[in-house]
Amino acid sequence: MAWKCKECGSKYIICSADGTFAGEGIPNKYGIVEEFDAIQIQDSKITGALCNDCGNDGSRLEDIAEWEED
Repeated sequence: MAWKCKECGSKYIICSADGTFAGEGIPNKYGIVEEFDAIQIQDSKITGALCNDCGNDGSRLEDIAEWEED
């Protein structure tokens, strides 16, 4: 289960949360960032998202990605 880019299907999303760039994030099903590789931000909502592979971007996670059940 993961968010996947609508353009290329990648799971590698670069996120910002509450206006703070946070490196590669792994948002949960509800769009809440539980952990970041660069820094830890607990329970922060994503305010920007960018696909690391194809460059697809948007101000909301839902703009660029879809949640897929495995």
